[in-house]
Amino acid sequence: METLQVMYKKTRMKLKEHLVIKAFLIILVLIICSACHKKTDDSSQDIALLNTILDNSKGTNTDSLYFSSDNSNSYILNIYKDFLELKNDSFINVPSSVMLQDEKTKEMSLVGIKKGDSLYNELKERFTLKIDPLLLSIFSEKELNNFQSQIVENDAWNFEDVSVQGIFEPNSLTKKRKIIHVSKPIYTSDKNYAITYSFKKSIHGVAFIEIYKGSGKNWSRVKTIRTTDFQ
Repeated sequence: METLQVMYKKTRMKLKEHLVIKAFLIILVLIICSACHKKTDDSSQDIALLNTILDNSKGTNTDSLYFSSDNSNSYILNIYKDFLELKNDSFINVPSSVMLQDEKTKEMSLVGIKKGDSLYNELKERFTLKIDPLLLSIFSEKELNNFQSQIVENDAWNFEDVSVQGIFEPNSLTKKRKIIHVSKPIYTSDKNYAITYSFKKSIHGVAFIEIYKGSGKNWSRVKTIRTTDFQ
């Protein structure tokens, strides 16, 4: 028969094991709850930004606006990478060709431009972009992994989250020029800025990258960029 001392040691070991398992389960539950809370907070921010963008897009126009539920945001990453590439070229965005007039014949012709040739060097000052310091800060190289982690494809907004008046779901008869696409936001590492992409689905529609500053449910637009600026 086991002595009382041996039985006491075994009981203590089982109690310790029980306490360890209990502590592990508590920690696991806290981690899951924290993750769920963060996801809810992020979703709440996304919806607040969505309605702000829709409200800005509608403006004072009393016409109806139709909302595409697709919220893919990979295009933001493409523009960001174009920006970094242009940054490596000192923000010189000389076109690959220009129309020039021949001094003798006075005829106009399309002339190709190669980086480093005399025409490129002559034109580069004219085509050097002036970049807002805010944009340099937000579109920095250190944000690459952060931006990539927030990319979504084949995802959709829930139309029930739209609270702006005069916004409707499109159907097969809806005119394309009245349909607006709004991407899911991408946030900077410090969460102070959100980057979004929106456009109306018209043939000659202009797409924009917009930067918002804020937190929670309060966001204001601070910068608008044409998606063609860095291409």
